[in-house]
Amino acid sequence: MLATHAGHVYATRRTEGDVIRLDDADGDGSYEGHTVVAARPGMHGIAFDNDVVFLATVNEIYTAPVNADGTFGDLTRLIDDLPDGGQHPNRTIAIGPDDMLWISAGSTCNACAETNPESATMLRAKKDGTSRTIFARGLRNTIGFGFEPGSGQLYGADHGIDWLGDEEQQEEFNHIEQGKQYGWPYVYDFSRLNPQDNPPAGISLEQWAKLSTEPALGYTAHSAPMQMAFYTGSAFPE
Repeated sequence: MLATHAGHVYATRRTEGDVIRLDDADGDGSYEGHTVVAARPGMHGIAFDNDVVFLATVNEIYTAPVNADGTFGDLTRLIDDLPDGGQHPNRTIAIGPDDMLWISAGSTCNACAETNPESATMLRAKKDGTSRTIFARGLRNTIGFGFEPGSGQLYGADHGIDWLGDEEQQEEFNHIEQGKQYGWPYVYDFSRLNPQDNPPAGISLEQWAKLSTEPALGYTAHSAPMQMAFYTGSAFPE
């Protein structure tokens, strides 16, 4: 993950388990080296709130002050019980326009009945880590998400189910709204039924489809988008 703050560029490295600040001493726009500013196993998500940074590992959320030179102060752990990662251990986070902490928790599997209700969801919590709730469900792995400027509405790019074919499932771009569920693992795409799995007893695939919210749009299967952002510049036509 990449993020910028106060003229500095940061990258998280999950394999190395750290966050680095890219160093451009001569200001030519190309970095000559880097400085490790934080380290925890599985570090991936990063978000800034003024001069405070939030960082996510698979199961944990940390916060730290950002120093004037772009290094981070001591880490404070806010959350230590996010669901296990399994197939999708990358946790992405953001501070929303509502001044809340948003956390994407991907599924542990390709398509299965999860045992932890927080898996395959979008979570929302206060910035101190308390009052965590499930905002939306049925999101297999929405690593990339963002808030539309102006409206503050949440949108996300969800990774589709594998093993349905080279052209299926389309990746989904979802308008993510509170209390809604988005089909996974039993329904995908535009109300397509997943023949590999069955919903809980007493609910048919067709009924699950009616309970699910369809994507705003679908696009190239298996492209697995990793980040998204709303463009607010003027270089591209409307």
